[in-house]
Amino acid sequence: MRYSVILFLVAMLTTGCTNGIISNIKIGSKDQILVLSPSLRDNSLLFSQLKSKHSENEFTVEFKVFNQLNHDQLIEHRFDWYDAEGLELNEEGSPWEQVRVKGGASLIIKEIKTDPHARHVRVSLRRVP
Repeated sequence: MRYSVILFLVAMLTTGCTNGIISNIKIGSKDQILVLSPSLRDNSLLFSQLKSKHSENEFTVEFKVFNQLNHDQLIEHRFDWYDAEGLELNEEGSPWEQVRVKGGASLIIKEIKTDPHARHVRVSLRRVP
């Protein structure tokens, strides 16, 4: 069942349900998807694989962003959480959060979902215009 949910999410993402903002999808594991917008294609930012930890009532996800340039970069991210059936848990959609990655530095982005039903996550990233 988990594999069918992941295949469904990947199919949705690659068939245009995201208004064409997808340029690259990295799969961290069967429960995690990292989605990058075309504005992040220049490789000035490097992203680690998603790391996750499940407990009885929490699902924690984190990843590292490294800025290879000498100047600061602004990016936005959001976490979308899904249950075991692939249904979105945050119906209103998660807000975009802005972070500054200092030039030549790395930053860890972490989110904790306190919902016992959370089983899958999609992290979307885009550059701030």
